[in-house]
Amino acid sequence: MSELIYPVKHFRDFLENDIRLDGRTFDKYRPIGVNIASFQHSLGSSATKIGNTNILCGIRAELSKPRAATPLAGYIVPNVDMSFTMFSKSSATASNQQNVAETLECFIYRILNESHCLNLEDLCIHPGKLVWCLYIDIIGLEVDGGVFDASILACASALSTMKLPKVKYEEKTMKIEICEDEMKELSLNIFPVVSTYSIFDNIMLVDPTHREESISSALFHMGVHDDTVGLFHKSGGVPISVKDIQHSVKNAVQREQEITSLLTSLKK
Repeated sequence: MSELIYPVKHFRDFLENDIRLDGRTFDKYRPIGVNIASFQHSLGSSATKIGNTNILCGIRAELSKPRAATPLAGYIVPNVDMSFTMFSKSSATASNQQNVAETLECFIYRILNESHCLNLEDLCIHPGKLVWCLYIDIIGLEVDGGVFDASILACASALSTMKLPKVKYEEKTMKIEICEDEMKELSLNIFPVVSTYSIFDNIMLVDPTHREESISSALFHMGVHDDTVGLFHKSGGVPISVKDIQHSVKNAVQREQEITSLLTSLKK
């Protein structure tokens, strides 16, 4: 009963005993599940699960003209659909779901482009004339915290299974021939990994649930690769101490290594 009437006090009582509501310690992640090549009609796909958060990703590819600023490269277009999503222990409105979807689309686009996990030049068929456009479709089935982490994991694992058909382009006649029997696997430079942290009563919590996120005084996301921080995103809240940032970097490096090892093993 106290959990409903005094949720913050109830949460604080748990933390004072060095334990969280779901029984985890402060620096313990929830279990991760990844299933690659999940959908038959997608060129690349995955289903990921972090705790109770379930995210699906399917990738479509279409031939297109290159963007004027990048005539030698293809491009990606993330699409996030949260209309079917159940937000755990939340009375999320349709507008909130739309806000989450729009924020995720921008976040995914930024991560995939700035991490250079994918060589967009590999999507070029004929410079200035024809490229591949990858539509990365994300569907949220359930969100219980860590939606950024799970969505990026879903994108990375789906891209790792991506295969594109060979395309022949005749410039004079502008004839396009797609060779479906000659599929080429898309290579990734790195597996982008994002980790989320929350602050409550000056205590840093790793991989917070939706409830922990909702009552936290600060929430931030971190992406690392080879001991280097490539992303730090914080939306408001209280300042974060240097000690917490250093601890989160160390923690994120270990998580990136574990997830990269997991995705690599799935492809074997």
